[in-house]
Amino acid sequence: MIGDETSQCCFAIGLRQQSCSVYSIYQIQFECMKDYQIRSNINVMGAVVKTFPMGIGEAFENLIRKVPGGFSRNYYGIGECKDGKIIYIAGAEEKSPGEAIELGLDHFTIEKGDYLAEEVLDWRTKTNCIKDVFEEMYQDDRADRSAPSIEIYLDDKKMLCLVRVKGEEKNVRAASEGVGRL
Repeated sequence: MIGDETSQCCFAIGLRQQSCSVYSIYQIQFECMKDYQIRSNINVMGAVVKTFPMGIGEAFENLIRKVPGGFSRNYYGIGECKDGKIIYIAGAEEKSPGEAIELGLDHFTIEKGDYLAEEVLDWRTKTNCIKDVFEEMYQDDRADRSAPSIEIYLDDKKMLCLVRVKGEEKNVRAASEGVGRL
């Protein structure tokens, strides 16, 4: 099990809950959190995943098939807790105004501003631990727990987990009817 990074991630989370001395080991593992700035709003098109978390993979597969250019654009995951339930959006970069409407997708905006960032390497093997990364990030006093979390899929190996810094405006807003404001 030592070579299995997914197990290490979740094992470290389990150890954190058992003793204080292990907690310090856990903190070292996630101490590479950095400041990150989004300099301009990001227009995203996508859809709410109705069967979270099980439907995330399928939602992204459908999105990739639907958008022109497939992997030639950036992909995002946007998550927010509302009334005790996670609302998750599988999204892709909108390349031109109105593209979401043309493709029958909802439009969202990730607002510019300051974020905390944690890079996750080899993310495909750690999908069951990504929630733990966000939980740890939200322990930082600067983290805005009322703002949605953002995942930026940089490639098949690297993704960024982003959490809004307090004091910034809400970082995602829905632009299509029926979706509501996140």
